[in-house]
Amino acid sequence: APILFVWILGGAIALAGAVTYAELASMFPQQGGSFLYVLHAFGPFAAFFKGWGSFLVGNPASSAAIATILGIYFVDAVGWGERAIRPVAVGAATVVWGLNLRGTRFSGSLATALTMTKVGALGIVVILALAVGPGHWGRLTDGWGGAWPGPAAFAAALVGVIWTYDGWPNLTVVGGEIGDPRRRMAQALIASIAVVTALYVLMNVGYLVLLPMQELAGNEAPAASSAREILGDSGARVLSLLVVLSAFGSLFGISIAAPRFFYAMGKSGLFFDAFARVSADTAAPRFGTTWLWLLTVAYIVTGGFRQIIGYYVAISLIYNMLSVAAVYRLRHKLPDRERSFRVPGYPVVPAVFILAAAWVTGTELVDRPGRIGVGLLLLGLSVPAYLLWKRKRR
Repeated sequence: APILFVWILGGAIALAGAVTYAELASMFPQQGGSFLYVLHAFGPFAAFFKGWGSFLVGNPASSAAIATILGIYFVDAVGWGERAIRPVAVGAATVVWGLNLRGTRFSGSLATALTMTKVGALGIVVILALAVGPGHWGRLTDGWGGAWPGPAAFAAALVGVIWTYDGWPNLTVVGGEIGDPRRRMAQALIASIAVVTALYVLMNVGYLVLLPMQELAGNEAPAASSAREILGDSGARVLSLLVVLSAFGSLFGISIAAPRFFYAMGKSGLFFDAFARVSADTAAPRFGTTWLWLLTVAYIVTGGFRQIIGYYVAISLIYNMLSVAAVYRLRHKLPDRERSFRVPGYPVVPAVFILAAAWVTGTELVDRPGRIGVGLLLLGLSVPAYLLWKRKRR
């Protein structure tokens, strides 16, 4: 019961953030997404602070975590040892880097195909688990009547859950490259959260039905374990390869969005000019794409999966809080600016996201200061970096 509840809770938190971003995206539909929201709401230092966190921690750490998952499932599929996980992850990140250098049109088409494949793969997991598997449905009733974990345990669980849902801010970064972004962005944000939440809740229902709790605890490849329960070793290998393809799609999606975020930073004069340049023949932001790849590889080589998402979630929650808070400032600062979408339940809904993010970040800081401390230290470097940047610009 607490496991299913935390996935539903994570989806509700993500939805509160997504509908807030939908209003902000309807005001600023250009490339850059949340960087622009913070810049217009709070000024250049806040925008630099957010951009610095995205560049140094947020996007490369998330890419590294996804690449590590890809490595875990690939090794499971082909029967290699654990030592191969990091080389496979680095190889996947390198392939994605090369593909993205081919240009915007190619990247967009491939991303669409990979997304459809990814959703299909997750759907297969759900169908196999719920309709085919020899499940024990009584396991779903465990925990409803007993004592539930405390708030700190839920906050710790939300670290992984929030990271899993946290692709939605990337949609707004590419707003300048889609038709009618003011209208379509809100639809995409809300629909994506609804679909992803439904898929992951159903997947976890399947895991809980198929596998006893002692097999799920600490299991980093539950989809493979579930498939092995239903289809045996050969079926588990096939499903692991589907998860590899799904992870590759997620990795590719970040590699499209992140360099365009850096592009907006460079265009605004708050980052190196090289990030604002695109290739004349492919329109790809090559410099940003290459830096994302280099930092992703650095995270893969130096950290494990749990450490990487610990760095990422704390930082992403801090700067997503800043982005969501921009809606309050911009309601007062730019009351007459065109908005094709307004946050339902304003001002409560944005506050729900901010308070939830503060709760998870604060709990992580108290309970796991070492893990979150690395990310906060890197984020804190934004202050001297900004001062140096201002001096350089003068």
